[in-house]
Amino acid sequence: MGAIANMALLQQHLTQLSSALSSSIPSELSSALVLSLADPALPTLRYELESAGNIKALVSSVVRDTPATVKEWREFLEAYLVFLRDARAEEGAAEVGRAFDLLERVYFTASTIFAARIPSATEALPDDFIIPTLKRLSTILVRLSFHADAVSPHHRPTSYHYASSAVKHLSRAFTLAATDRPGKTPALFSLANLLCELYFHTQRLRSMPTIVKGTHAFVHRLGEYPRSEQVMYNYWVGRYKLVQEWRIREAHRHLETAFTDCANFAWRNKRRILAPLLVTNLVLGLAPSPALLEAFNLTAPFAPLFAALRAANPLALKRALESDRACQFFCRLGVWSMLREKLEVVLWRGVVRKTVRLIHSPYDPSNPPTRPPTVPLQTLLTAFRIAYADPSFDLADVECICVSLLDQGYMKAYILHSSRTVVLQKGELMGFPRLRDVVGVDTIK
Repeated sequence: MGAIANMALLQQHLTQLSSALSSSIPSELSSALVLSLADPALPTLRYELESAGNIKALVSSVVRDTPATVKEWREFLEAYLVFLRDARAEEGAAEVGRAFDLLERVYFTASTIFAARIPSATEALPDDFIIPTLKRLSTILVRLSFHADAVSPHHRPTSYHYASSAVKHLSRAFTLAATDRPGKTPALFSLANLLCELYFHTQRLRSMPTIVKGTHAFVHRLGEYPRSEQVMYNYWVGRYKLVQEWRIREAHRHLETAFTDCANFAWRNKRRILAPLLVTNLVLGLAPSPALLEAFNLTAPFAPLFAALRAANPLALKRALESDRACQFFCRLGVWSMLREKLEVVLWRGVVRKTVRLIHSPYDPSNPPTRPPTVPLQTLLTAFRIAYADPSFDLADVECICVSLLDQGYMKAYILHSSRTVVLQKGELMGFPRLRDVVGVDTIK
């Protein structure tokens, strides 16, 4: 340490690292590391490291009298100090790319410790000692990969060089965490969430099943993990079920859990969760309160859609869904095509249901009707021509619509071809099950 006697900040930082390694408290090492390029201490540490010279000697001074004397820990600390010395906070593409490469090396050495069983370390350090550090490094590596791709002169909308590198490193750590080896599983959902974010960012949603499969055996223990990780896991899985698989009810369950568990003060996160949750509500017929939409500034994209569905008004729905603002909003969510297809069927149901309720008295449980409600196809033809303002509708179109509704479970009925009449199921619902109970809601695209 004599060579750096006059380098107060560096000496203080090395002492802090040595103390963290000696304490055997995992969070202390993670807190001691300077990993942000915007950290005000970084320029001074960089200058003093450049003057100190030999990195290996500095590492020896850190690990002396600590359990972290083995090669893997030395390589990690060497990579970390090289990152402090050589990484630059400037915004140029070359500087950001260089910073990512240096941090990538730090991450690789940390994940090597995470993967290995190091006798001299594990005898004195807890099995999960590296996990808080690995989780923090994972988050920073992902954020830096996004930034490096964004400023890269070679970046294209479908090219994610740095994010793809981050995927490679995090996938390796995730696979280890999913094996249920001692000391590995506490990192599982943090890594899963970051990989989900990477897959959505790089448009690689077909890789998402590896996350769902890898976490399946641990989902029953999700409540043991930090609340933030629970929220984000449900959010990402819910979005995947919605966007890629069109499993609306599963998506709704995950997103509703995420929204409920998200802290009320985290307005931005709750709004981020609420947007796809409201998409599932549209398909399931679960209208939110106007106050909720107003509170999260989501009235503009959603209120016209809910109003159009409530009124069974196809023209209003078309205007609301195809407006420039709504189109941009729902395309960013990745659900515009799904909404256009699903809500069309919901509207068919709405037009038929509205027509039936116009020609039949409301159901009275004290005096239930003896015969099932019926509606002639000709009456439905008139209703569809009015609703769509399209005189080209014919009986074949209406019959096809009714068959589709029957096939998907949106309507409980049968068609009496001899009289061209739809005969609906008796009961309070008059042949129209609640949307949330309809099997066809979860039709996979």
